[in-house]
Amino acid sequence: ARINPESQSRLARHEAAHFLAGYLLGVPVTEYSLYTPTGLSPHVEFAQLEEELQAPGSEKKLDKTELETMGPLAMSGLAAEGMQYDDVKGGQADLLQLQLMLDRTQPRMKATEQQDFTRWSVYRAVELLRNNRRAHEALIDAMKDSRSVLECIKAIEGI
Repeated sequence: ARINPESQSRLARHEAAHFLAGYLLGVPVTEYSLYTPTGLSPHVEFAQLEEELQAPGSEKKLDKTELETMGPLAMSGLAAEGMQYDDVKGGQADLLQLQLMLDRTQPRMKATEQQDFTRWSVYRAVELLRNNRRAHEALIDAMKDSRSVLECIKAIEGI
């Protein structure tokens, strides 16, 4: 089944935002996929995160510095959709991922601190995207064309 053009554009914008945020925050991208005939969700994978943070049952504790990188990274897709469209359709998994990270923060954050941090993460993601609009648009095009990670980085850098 083909995905409709608006959904395809929304998806590319969302995933490109994660890729760009990772690049800008110093978290290397290892691979990405927008079109997944295998049934996997579209996604961007980051070096070391797969093993350390995203593995089911992972008990790795996060400190505030790590969380200040991971929060905006997790919220960037949702932020990109919100900046372009009247609603956000792809943020549920991102919010869940952020909550799982917040649950592993040492020292533990209170509920109000978690809410404030989530808002800050969205704000920071919006700031990153606004300050790098040209790179985001170029990356969206590169990802829609299924270019390699290296070619996507070149698109970000304008090479």
